[in-house]
Amino acid sequence: MSAPGGDFWNSLPSGGAPAPGPGNPAPAEQPRASRRGPIIAGLAVLAAVALIAVLAVSGVADRVLAGRAVAAEAPATTSVAAPPPPPAITAEGLPALLSGPEQVGDIIVATGMKVRQVYDKPDDIDAGTTYNPLECASALYSGMPPALSDTGFQAAYQTSMEQTGLEAGLSADQGVFLYPTAADAQRALDGYLALWQRCAGTMTVSWGGPTLTVDVVAPARTDDGISTLDNSGREAAFAVNRAIAVKGPVLVDCQVIGTTPQSTAAELARQILARIPA
Repeated sequence: MSAPGGDFWNSLPSGGAPAPGPGNPAPAEQPRASRRGPIIAGLAVLAAVALIAVLAVSGVADRVLAGRAVAAEAPATTSVAAPPPPPAITAEGLPALLSGPEQVGDIIVATGMKVRQVYDKPDDIDAGTTYNPLECASALYSGMPPALSDTGFQAAYQTSMEQTGLEAGLSADQGVFLYPTAADAQRALDGYLALWQRCAGTMTVSWGGPTLTVDVVAPARTDDGISTLDNSGREAAFAVNRAIAVKGPVLVDCQVIGTTPQSTAAELARQILARIPA
């Protein structure tokens, strides 16, 4: 630190100031530098440091600019992005939900399965076929109008497969019906199950010839929420195993037909449900 008084005193030669004389008049008396300046400046620095420490501890400020405390910027917040929504199910995506012939064959234990027909709506009741009661056509077969036509579905896709070759005897149908919302699909399922309950007992069907009496067993429910129904003919070797379920906005409707009782329709439905986004 320079001596009080500034550069004037530093310009004097070493050994002190010369004695005043004729050729060396006494220098004018210089004002003495105040010693309070360094003290005040030091106190100000100490006060600023203390203020910064207090503010830093309190979280109000963490820096000083030009002698004044500046509030610290708020820490950046880190937000966790929400997981993306499941892919939307569209009418175009319905065919991919169903099992192909080989998969169906593996499930129902049948070789030579081939697609016989594809539908984009409920199946029609064939001309000359009579069901009594009429609504029980939807208890006997999958994808029939009584249980589905007025339920508000937006799109549908169904396949009908049959076994070919020497071991022919089994057939399997799969259907998916897309609704505007999951609640709409659930209402459709509830109505479907109510129809099954009403049809439990006996019904008759005629394909233009002799009338077949069908025993309709009351619906059951699997542990994973698939409703099943069994039908068997009295006058002919004829059995239909049914399964229906809902996942999201999709109602699944399946059947397996054979000459002996079947139990694999629920597995057909289960495979479809596994392909529907959660």
